[in-house]
Amino acid sequence: MIFSFGPRGLITYHVLGIKGATAYGLHSTLFAETLTYFPIAYLTMRPILAAIDPNVEDMAFSLGSSRWRVFRTITLPLAVPGFANAFLLLFAASLADFATPLILAGNSFPVLPTQAYLQITGLFDFKGGAVLSFALLVPAAAVYLLQRHWVARGAYVTVTGKAGPATLIKSVTPWARRLLLAACAGVGLVITYFYALLFYASVVTAFGPITR
Repeated sequence: MIFSFGPRGLITYHVLGIKGATAYGLHSTLFAETLTYFPIAYLTMRPILAAIDPNVEDMAFSLGSSRWRVFRTITLPLAVPGFANAFLLLFAASLADFATPLILAGNSFPVLPTQAYLQITGLFDFKGGAVLSFALLVPAAAVYLLQRHWVARGAYVTVTGKAGPATLIKSVTPWARRLLLAACAGVGLVITYFYALLFYASVVTAFGPITR
C-alpha cells in the first residue's frame, strides 16, 4: 500500500503524477484489511454454497419463481450459517490485527490492539494495557452471542426425496456470471500486482527514492 499510494508511490507519483499523496488513514487500513481477510470468508462460504442442492432451486423455477425470488427465499436463507460464521471469524481476526493498524493507521485513529501495546511498551503502564486488552473481549463476546442468536433462529436443512442427478445452477444469469468473473479476475490482478511489487522492492537497493 505504501509503495503504491505513498508520497513516492508507483501509482500515485510515478503513474498519476500526484504529489503529496498519503497511504495512511482509515481508507487504506480498511482496504488492506479487506484484501487480507476476504479469503477467510471465501473458504467459509464455499462449502456452504456447494452443499446446497441445485434441484431445490430447479423445483422453485418449475413453480414459476423468478431468479431474485429463488435467491432471496432459498439460496440466501440456506447460506445464513456460512454468512454468520464468516462474519464471526472476520470480526475476530480484524479486531485482533495489530500490524496493519499500527503501520497504516498510525496516529490517524486509535485502535485497541495498538493502544494496548503502546500502553505497555511505551508508557510501561501494565494495568492500563491489561484494561485495554480486556476491553477487546467485550465486542468479541457481543458478536459471538449475536452470531449464535442469528443462526439459532431457524433450521437450515433441506428435506427431499430420492436424490436425483445434479443440475446446473440457473439462479445466476450469463451476464451476472461474466460480471462476477470479471470482478474475481480484477481482485486476482490486484493481489498479483501487490506481490510482484513486493518482489521488485526486495531486489532493488531503494524503492521510490527522491530523484532530481
